[in-house]
Amino acid sequence: MNIRRTSIFSLISGRIAAALCLTLLSIISTMAVAHGGLEHVMGVVQTISQTSVTVSTTDGKSREVMLDPKTTYAKNGHAVQGVDIKVGDRVVIHAAKNGDKLVARTVEAGTAK
Repeated sequence: MNIRRTSIFSLISGRIAAALCLTLLSIISTMAVAHGGLEHVMGVVQTISQTSVTVSTTDGKSREVMLDPKTTYAKNGHAVQGVDIKVGDRVVIHAAKNGDKLVARTVEAGTAK
C-alpha cells in the first residue's frame, strides 16, 4: 500500500513539475518576442529636452536616451505629448540601438516619485 501511494505521488508531482517547466518556458519565450529587439530603460527622469531624456535607472546609473519624431509617449496609460513627461516621472523606455546610442520608440511614464 505504501509503494502505491509513493508511485501515485511521484506521478502527480512529476506532472506538476513538467507543467511548471512548460509554463516557465512559454513565459520566457513570450518575453523574448515581446522585447522585439528593444532595450528597456527603467527609472526616474533626471532631465528631458526635445532631443533626449536622461534617466536615473533602478540600478543607480544614469542613461541618456535620444528622442526623435517617431517616439511615442504615454502617461498613466494614456497617450500624451513629449512635453507632458516631466522630471521626477517614473518611466519605462523601449529603445532601439543606433550605433552606440539608444533611440526611444516609446516612453511610458507613471506616477511621479
